[in-house]
Formats: sequence, C-alpha cells, structure tokens
Amino acid sequence: MRQWKTETKVGMFVIISLGIFAFILLQLGVFRLNVNKYRPYEICFEDVSGLSAKAFVKIAGVKVGWIEKISLLPDCAQARVTIMVKSRFQLHDDAYAIVRQEGIIGSRYLEIVPGTPSHALIAPGTRLNAPGHRQVSLETVLNQSQDIVDNIKAVTQSLGRALGGDEQAARLGCLIENLARASEHIAHFSESLNHLVSGNEQTLKKMVADCQVITNQAKELLPQLQNSIEQLSQRIDTNIEKVTQSLTNDINRVANKLEHTAQSIETAINQAHDGINNVTEIAQKINKGDGLLCKLINDDKVYDNIQAVSQTFRESIDRINSIGIEVDAHGEAMLKKNCDYCHHNNKGYMDMRISTNPNWFYKLGIVTSEKGWPERFYTCENYCNSNCQPIDPSSIVIDNGSVRVAPNINRMCIKRNNAKLDIQVGKVFYDNCTLRAGTFEGTFGVGFDWRLPIYSDTLQWITSLELFDLYGQNRYICDRSPHLKWLNRIYLFKNIYITVGADDFVSLNTRSWFFGAGLRFSDDDLKHVASHIGLFGSRN
Repeated sequence: MRQWKTETKVGMFVIISLGIFAFILLQLGVFRLNVNKYRPYEICFEDVSGLSAKAFVKIAGVKVGWIEKISLLPDCAQARVTIMVKSRFQLHDDAYAIVRQEGIIGSRYLEIVPGTPSHALIAPGTRLNAPGHRQVSLETVLNQSQDIVDNIKAVTQSLGRALGGDEQAARLGCLIENLARASEHIAHFSESLNHLVSGNEQTLKKMVADCQVITNQAKELLPQLQNSIEQLSQRIDTNIEKVTQSLTNDINRVANKLEHTAQSIETAINQAHDGINNVTEIAQKINKGDGLLCKLINDDKVYDNIQAVSQTFRESIDRINSIGIEVDAHGEAMLKKNCDYCHHNNKGYMDMRISTNPNWFYKLGIVTSEKGWPERFYTCENYCNSNCQPIDPSSIVIDNGSVRVAPNINRMCIKRNNAKLDIQVGKVFYDNCTLRAGTFEGTFGVGFDWRLPIYSDTLQWITSLELFDLYGQNRYICDRSPHLKWLNRIYLFKNIYITVGADDFVSLNTRSWFFGAGLRFSDDDLKHVASHIGLFGSRN
C-alpha cells in the first residue's frame, strides 16, 4: 500500500482547512460573490455614529442586504450610506431608513421601511427622498436625565422656600383652626335641625287629636252629616299621615346628608392636616440637610460627582469606539531550498494591529517556520591538575597526539517548526506610508510599508521592506550579514490578497523567492462577524 509523504498530508490538510474557512466566511457574509442579485441605494444621515460597513440591512426584521460603504457628502454636512438590497425587494419614493440596535450593547443595523405600495418606485442607484432617522442614543438619555435632576432641584428649592419660614407655618395653623371651627358649626346646625323635627312631630299629633274631638262633636250636633264628616275625617287623617311621613322622611334624609357631609369635611380636614404635617416635615428635613434628595439638591458636590461620572462614562465609551483592530494571517512558501535544509521552507504569520488613533498603532504577531531557527550555546571548559592549577589545553595529548582537547566549544540546537513572537510599534505618514520598529522573527529590526497609488475600491498593492537580524543569528551557517526582506501584498478583494517577494535576498546562501496568500479582517469585519454569530445582541 502506498504511503503519502508528510508534505502531501500537510498540504491536503491546509487545502481542506482553507476550503472550510472560506465556506464559513461566505456563510457569514464577510465577502460575497452574488453581488449581481442586489441593487444599490443611497441614504443621507445627519449622524451615523456606531454604524459600520457590512452591517445588516433589514426590512421588518428580515435581512435583505448589507451596508456597502459609508462616506461624507462633498459639503461635509451629511453622511452618505450606500446599501445593497436584494433585487426582489422594491422601494417606493416615500421609503426611509432607521438606525436600530440589537439589544442594549448589540451591533447597529439599518431598518428600511419600503414605503406605500401605491406610490411610485425609485430606480436602483438613486438616493431615498426621505433622510434617515436615528434612535435615541445613550448620551441623549443621560442629558435628559440631567435636565430632570435640575428641574427636581428647582421645584424642591421653591417648595422649601414656600413652606420653610415661620410666617408660612403660622398661616397653615390658622387654616387648620378655621376648618375645625367650620366643622363644629356644621355639627351644631345638624343637631338643631333634629330638635326642630322632633318638636313639629308632637304638634302635628296634637292637631290630629283636636280634629278628632271636633269630629265627635259634629257627629252629636249634626247626625245627618255624620257620613260626610267621617269621610272627610278619614281623608284628613290619611293626608296628614302622608304629609307627616313625607316631611319626616325628607327631614331625616337632609339630616343624614348634612351629617355625612360634616363627617367628610372633618375627614378631609384631618387628611389635609396630616398632609401639611408631612410636607412640613419634608421641608424641615430639606432645610436640615437630611436624606439623599436633600443632598442631591443642596449639596453641589453630589451633583458634580454624578455629572463627572456621566462624563467619564461617555469618554470611556468614546475611547473604546475609537480603538481599531485588524487581524491579518498569511503564509509564505519558499521557492528555493537552503543549503542547511533539505526541503522548501514555509512560514506562517498571524498579526493583530491595534490602532489607538489614526497615526499610531501597535502590532502583535506570531511567526512560525517549518525549518525553524537555531539556538546557540557557548561552552568554556577549564582543565586543572591535581593541585588545582590551570593546564594549557594544547599541552594535553591523547592517544599519542592523534587527538587534542578543545575546551571552548560552540554548540547550536535546531528546533524545527518553531514559533517566535513579534512586537512592533508603527507610525503612519501621509496616509500611505508606514514606519515600523520592534521585533521581527525574534530579533530587533525596522520596516517600511508603502501603498501604491492605485485608485480602485478593491485592488490594492502594498510593498514592504524589512531589515532585521542585523548579525545573522537566525542563520545556521556563519553569515553575519543582516536579514533583508521584500514583501508585496496584492489585494484582489477587500479581505483576500496574495503575497510575493524575496526573503533574505542579501545572503548568497539563504536567499529565496516566495509566494503565498493571506486574509485580512478590518474592525468593521470583526464587528460584523461577532454580531452575526451572536456575541453581541440577538440574531434574527
């Protein structure tokens, strides 16, 4: 059975890994190949803070495209956002866009309202008539909270001035006394009215009795009118009873209502008295300086501390947002075998570039080499006789002079597939030139990068010259010349590039041409991938 070589296995593994990685990137939308199925549109915004390229474009919460580019208009008054929307989704002339956010700290995306179906359609590539809208930001909420605190402070100070003096307290006492006196008068009136009702009832009863006496006498004197008088008497009795009962019910109802009203007034007076006491206590506490609200109102230090914390929080958020991170990974395959290694050497680079501002950055990286790098050791041995006196090694003869002793020995250990750490700091000049200094493959060096003036959205060419390992310590043979490397990165897409150049081209023994490929992810790409896989916010 035929066995594959190690290089073949490694190559197949690398090809399969790159294929899987490319498939994942296609699924995540880092770069796309089906651009012809999308249509471009432009939207103007007053502010696009937090919105980045490659962010999602959604309609009713469903992804329909992405943000292609964010730029400024020529007058620098508004931001212009270019979006790509699937061709099967049509926008009308009253369509508009809203900047939304997934969760509290999630990534921002663009929500499109396609407009009314009865309106006319807009052509692809044109600008939406309505300007874009933006959600309320955290800074706006903090500013409004500050205004609310100022209003509370002003109202409480006014309340303290209105209720805190002796004159105001005396007025409140007089008001309470007047209300109590009014309650007493109402109770006295109700009692008098009850006595009046009772007196009228006895009088009416006497009237009924007198009428009965008169009726009896009339029966004796006028028998012929007995029947008529009896009927009249019955009618009078009935009417009097009805009138008496009706009058009694009305008077009792009025008395009950007056009594209930008096009780309600008395309860209201008590509640008003309690409320005034509570307000007076609050005003006294405010004047004394007790409680958090009083400190917030009267103590300017508490207000200044809250404002300082809010300002510090906003500044910290701005600093975090201003930091840019780029991740770069590429490989280099040497085309020439070295005299100290029987195979073609391959190198891999993994770099992370952290930009604190547009002109300065820090670069952390790991470089691996199939051939590895040597580690040198120097051993010095001293020979002494039995009296502990030094002996000249040249005077020691072994095996009749055929072998001599060499006490000073240079040893070199070679570690294959080794890795080294690179730490560099860089400065950007004129937007297309970069100067770097730090460690290159574990040794100190400098580098210069120049981006060729090719005006294209996708094609870019960056050429670099690096000088490091000034004394040739990373070579296996005795070659003290410095290590010079020429590297070219040619970007065919925004995130994919190929590499070609010459490594250690000043050395006659280890110089070689190389080629390779790499991937680069900008800060916008990393945010896009992080939000897509659910690290920030929710995914629809």
